[in-house]
Amino acid sequence: MEELLNTLRAWQYKILVFAQHFGKRTDNAINTLTVLVSVLGLLDVVWQIGFDAEPEVLDWIIRINGWFIVVIGLAQVYRVIWSAVVNHKFSLWSLVYMLTVWCFIILRGKEGIWQPWINHPYIVDGVFVVVAVYEISSLSISFLARKSSPTMLFAGSFLVFIAVGTGLLLMPNCHKYDMTFLDALFTSTSCVCVTGMSVFDLPLPEVFNHEGMIVILVLIQVGGLGVMTFTCFFALSLGSGSSLQNRMVIKDLISADNMLDIFETLKHIMYVTFIIEGFAAWILFLHIRDKMPDEPFNSVLFHAVFHAVSGFCNAGISSYPHGLEDPILDNSHRIRLTMALTIIFGGMGFPLQSAVINWFKTRVHWLTQRIIGRGKPKEWLRLRQISAANRMIFYSNVILLTFGTVFFFISEYNVTQAGDTFLDRFTESFFLSATSRTAGFLYHGVADYSAPTLMVLSILMWIGCAPLSTGGGIKVTTFSVGVLNLYNTLRGKDYIEIFGRRVSGYSVRRAFAVMMVSVIAIFVSTIALKVAMPAIDTTSLLFESCAALSTAGMSMDLTPQLSTVGRIIIMVDMFIGRIGVMAFLLIFITPGASQRYKYPSENIMT
Repeated sequence: MEELLNTLRAWQYKILVFAQHFGKRTDNAINTLTVLVSVLGLLDVVWQIGFDAEPEVLDWIIRINGWFIVVIGLAQVYRVIWSAVVNHKFSLWSLVYMLTVWCFIILRGKEGIWQPWINHPYIVDGVFVVVAVYEISSLSISFLARKSSPTMLFAGSFLVFIAVGTGLLLMPNCHKYDMTFLDALFTSTSCVCVTGMSVFDLPLPEVFNHEGMIVILVLIQVGGLGVMTFTCFFALSLGSGSSLQNRMVIKDLISADNMLDIFETLKHIMYVTFIIEGFAAWILFLHIRDKMPDEPFNSVLFHAVFHAVSGFCNAGISSYPHGLEDPILDNSHRIRLTMALTIIFGGMGFPLQSAVINWFKTRVHWLTQRIIGRGKPKEWLRLRQISAANRMIFYSNVILLTFGTVFFFISEYNVTQAGDTFLDRFTESFFLSATSRTAGFLYHGVADYSAPTLMVLSILMWIGCAPLSTGGGIKVTTFSVGVLNLYNTLRGKDYIEIFGRRVSGYSVRRAFAVMMVSVIAIFVSTIALKVAMPAIDTTSLLFESCAALSTAGMSMDLTPQLSTVGRIIIMVDMFIGRIGVMAFLLIFITPGASQRYKYPSENIMT
């Protein structure tokens, strides 16, 4: 009897090993199939947008995408059943996702009043895009996490999306005139890196048609938030990418405090972004509709959303040929303040946004408890305090905005603001102070400003916005730590202390390294541009390099004059500025192991 039990246990073990091996092979095959189907279907959607085709061909493509949804639905059924039966895991969100997909599939096959609506090409393509993006996102995290470091993953995601954007902009239905590959590559890089530079003599709305401007809008939105932010959100929203290794990679990518806060951080990033952009778009929509009552609703909505997204993502690109100088938007204090605040909120950084939300929720909760007579005030006040880093970001932004507003008010008093009222001068100075920190929206040409204004503009561009924001530059925290280190050195203090905290030595060393490397990068880029284009003024090249590396995008009308080599140099500058100079260096330099020894110290004369 015991021998029989041992035999049964051996067979049970063999069956279990076989089932695990079979399940792993089947999972790999199904994942490969769903990714292949998703990519092919997305190419079908792109074909419909970018190329002209006969109605019969378009109908055939829509049917194919419908069958692709069925394939993905079957794959999801297998995953839910296998996870529940074999792995003894059950995800409610995965079940809801599967049921939603199959409800759509069943409704498409049944007769009813909903048939014309649910079988509309836009509905079918829209559902497929959502399903395909989820499939690719949930599987790419698991694959890429095993192959690359977070820095390589972050930088590579931008390169991939730049390549995708280049292909989309080259489609015949996206542009009005003949376009070279380099033109499309530069425009895609400028949009994904939220720089806003253009190599065309004409404004972008006159070069690209409606489909092309939609592509540009998507590139700005994804580039501003970060490609991996969207990927990680889709991967985690329905329970995918939940392994420890995947969560560690995602934690490093979005700089979450711990792995438990990953999804909350992603939700804050996505929700806050769309709420601020939606509110700004609503104000812009009301203004444009008042100015242009005969304009179609879709057109007004598109322009409002485009400017809201471009402002929040600090891209500085307008959907109007004359930008913010267009008569529809010019001479409006409401538009200036709305765009300035949208730029500021986008540049303050997602950690500060989340901290402000948590602070507000805590204070509301504390006030509610006080009203109903519960809770201890001191305990509620200690909850979710804003960190010293976020306080530094907040006060640095306030100081820089105030300094820029006052300085530009004085320096441009008799130049670009001559003859304006006090309110006009104040709003324009405040807007210029906000937009100079990597947004790039302007009401005047850069060459129209005075020399002192251009010098301060360059400094503010170089400083940039907060870490983990949509803006570029060396970041306000880096600049603040550098200034505090200088102040402490002059006073003979060994440590930087701020808001009851001591700044770590690593932060001080990193701040100094970022400032030094960024200055070197600007000068190297300027020298390279001067060698490539010796006839152009050096000051203009220096300003162009600073604007590209800070992703501000301001230009003294030099970008369209760039040679092929000059365009390549500026594209590299924009890419470095978007991912950060230190992240760019880490692509080529592998961090060494920590040392277990220390040499005796010695003072060196400096």
